Amino acid sequence: MKTYKDNQIANAENKFNIAKRQYLDAIDNLFKIASVYGDLIKVFEVLQRIQNEGDDQIKSQIKNKLGKRSFGCYGCKQNINEARKLIEEASKLGHTCAKVWLKNYRFINDFGASEVIKNRMI
Repeated sequence: MKTYKDNQIANAENKFNIAKRQYLDAIDNLFKIASVYGDLIKVFEVLQRIQNEGDDQIKSQIKNKLGKRSFGCYGCKQNINEARKLIEEASKLGHTCAKVWLKNYRFINDFGASEVIKNRMI
């Protein structure tokens, strides 16, 4: 009887893990599609909606992208404070580029916004 129950639990865990992987793949694909889509306002809206979805890696990518878009007015009004918050969150979630950005621009007045605009870093 115990073996049957163990098999049921293992089967349920396997199904859960498959569903979780499919969900993470779907969020990652949505992020990738949104990142190259031409309508900047729609892209920003989609990224805002999914910024807290997925695992830490996906969330950090989305938050970093949103931060850079907030710096450069790409699909939104410029909001340096919000951009800083998003990049700090991305860094805490392990995003390497966000960590480097913090190291390089933490003490600059515009937190690197002029760099984003100058180089169109979206």
